[in-house]
Amino acid sequence: MTTVSPDRALPPSQMLGNEAADLILIEPRARVSLGLGELWRHRELAWFLVLRAVKPRYRQTVLGVGWAVVPPVAMMVVFSVFLNRFAGVPSESGIPYPIFSFSGLLAWQYFAVGATRGAGSLLGNAAFLTKIYFPRPLIPLSAVLAALFDLAIAFLVLVPLMAYYGYTPGWAALTLPAFVALATAAALAVSLWIAAAGVQYRDLGLAVPLLIQVWLFATPVAYPLSVFPDGWQTALLVANPMATVVEGFRWALLGTGAVPGWPSAASAALTLVAVLGGLLFFNRMERTYADEI
Repeated sequence: MTTVSPDRALPPSQMLGNEAADLILIEPRARVSLGLGELWRHRELAWFLVLRAVKPRYRQTVLGVGWAVVPPVAMMVVFSVFLNRFAGVPSESGIPYPIFSFSGLLAWQYFAVGATRGAGSLLGNAAFLTKIYFPRPLIPLSAVLAALFDLAIAFLVLVPLMAYYGYTPGWAALTLPAFVALATAAALAVSLWIAAAGVQYRDLGLAVPLLIQVWLFATPVAYPLSVFPDGWQTALLVANPMATVVEGFRWALLGTGAVPGWPSAASAALTLVAVLGGLLFFNRMERTYADEI
């Protein structure tokens, strides 16, 4: 099978025999296009890109996949000692602070890793972009999905921690994939917007760690949502999808936190709009990637 750029391809009517059946014409995308059909047709490539991102990450390291566990555990210790013990920051509903903070850190760490890697994924794959054609949104998407591996490994720490403190998940744990999906969508939205704009404005890549740090303190990871008045709680859940995800993790695993309701649905809807807008912006900027990189 042969792939030909649109400026050099012959019309199918000028081809002889079965040549037209073996030719794929790559045509310019419409100015307003999500490209969802093309992404679906290349779904197998997305899987290989995820494996490509995961396999080299822990190669030739002493701890190996243990590095997926070290960051949330270290943050849990810091929060428990300095915020809970010394500063008096409470947990919620009498839940031991270590498990309270770790359950929130699991959700946050997945989002932070996925968004950070996705935001820099285009520049990190510059040589790959200029050699072959494939749907470019697969690059930030695969970076976000690869972070699911870290989340799965970190869950192996949460299970014995819950057993130690005597917590057993109930039926609400079945809703956990929905909150993981919302965290994935939030990380993908950040990745699409920043990766697309960051090709031209490299300062954005440098600003991502600062954005993630500020976002952490605007999310009830180290403190309970109940420290805010009721009206502020609702506004935070709607405007900040990670607040909904963190509270959803605690509700699903520990039986505490904000019960999913219309604020969670509104937050999911706004996140979906951000993802679709990010796809439109990403595809619009795609025409300039090869020149700018």
